Amino acid sequence: NYQRNGDEYVTKFSEVKLDNFDFDRDDSPNSIDFSPGDGSVSIFCDPGQFGNIVCITSQPGYFVPDHGMNYQVPCELGYFQPNHGKSFCIPTPAGSFANQVGMASPEECSEGWHLNQIASTFDNCTITIPGFFLPNGHEIPMTCPKGEFQPDFAQISCIEAEPGSYVPSEASTSQTPCQPGSYQPLPASESCIEAEPGSYVPSEASTSQDPCPIGLYTGQSGSTSEDQCVISAPGYFSGAVGIGPCQPGSYQPLPASESCIEAEPGSYVPSEASTSQTPCQPGS
Repeated sequence: NYQRNGDEYVTKFSEVKLDNFDFDRDDSPNSIDFSPGDGSVSIFCDPGQFGNIVCITSQPGYFVPDHGMNYQVPCELGYFQPNHGKSFCIPTPAGSFANQVGMASPEECSEGWHLNQIASTFDNCTITIPGFFLPNGHEIPMTCPKGEFQPDFAQISCIEAEPGSYVPSEASTSQTPCQPGSYQPLPASESCIEAEPGSYVPSEASTSQDPCPIGLYTGQSGSTSEDQCVISAPGYFSGAVGIGPCQPGSYQPLPASESCIEAEPGSYVPSEASTSQTPCQPGS
C-alpha cells in the first residue's frame, strides 16, 4: 500500500504481515520456518527423524540420535535396529552377530552352534562338541546327564541309553552295554543290575535275567551261565539221589539244603516245593 506525499508514495509497513512471506523462498512461510533466512533449512526434526524441509522417519537398520539432523545413521557393526523412527541401535544378543553396518536384524548362529557374547561383529560362533548339547534358546552348551550320551557335533539334545545299556557319567559320547551277569530293562539308566541268586545272564546288553532250572539255584549274584545253577533252590533239598522238592507237609526257605523242615503243630504246608508254612486259622 502506498500513500501520496507530495510527488512521492510512501509504503505503509504497518499493513504488511511479514509472517506470511517466505524470505528464503524454500516454500515454508516465515511463521513455520525454523530458519527463515536460510533457504536450505526450514524444519528442526526430533531424534528418530531427519530432514531440512520435511522430517523423514529413519528406516530399520538406521537411527537418528539428535535433534535437527538432516541424515540418518546406519547401525554400526555388532548392532541392529528392527524398527522405524529410532534414536539408537541395539547390541546383538548372545548367539547372534551383526557383521555389516545398517542391519535391521542380527544373524543367528546355526542350530547347535553358540556365541556367548553380545555386540559381536563377526561370525565367531562355536560348534557344540560331542557329549554336550545346546537346546534351542540357550546360550551355553549343557553336558549330557548320566543315562544319556551324544556322539555327534552341533546337537540340540542327548540320546537316552537303550535298555540293556547304561551311561555312568556326564558328558558321555557313547553308551556301554551291560556285561554278562548283569542286565537293565529300562532306558536312560546309569548302571546295570546284577543277576539275582537263582538267576543268570549269559550275554551282554541283556534286558532281563534267566531263572535257573526248577529246583536249582546259583547261590550268588552276577552269575553268567546255567552251569552255575548247581545247588538246591529254596523249597528243594539235595539228597543222596539228587535234588528234589520238599513234599506237602514240609518246606525249606533256604538254598543249598540237605533236607526239608516239617510243618510245626498248628501250621500246615499244602503243596510241594514250598518255602514256608501256613498257620492254621482259629477254630481249625
